[in-house]
Amino acid sequence: MLAIKCRLLKAAKQFFDSLGLGKLSSVKAMKHEYAVLNAENKRLYTDPKSCRKGMTNLLTAKSNLERFL
Repeated sequence: MLAIKCRLLKAAKQFFDSLGLGKLSSVKAMKHEYAVLNAENKRLYTDPKSCRKGMTNLLTAKSNLERFL
């Protein structure tokens, strides 16, 4: 059982070494990077939301005008 785990760990190490990634980032660094990217995503995604809301308001106003005329 121990020999199988040892072989699996060696195979995993060879695989990651073959990718050439080097040392992996720490959990703290990855959490920080995720927070930065998530904030940027939210900032960029507010524009389509506001455009969609504006379009809904325009369509509502158009519908109201068509009813009155």
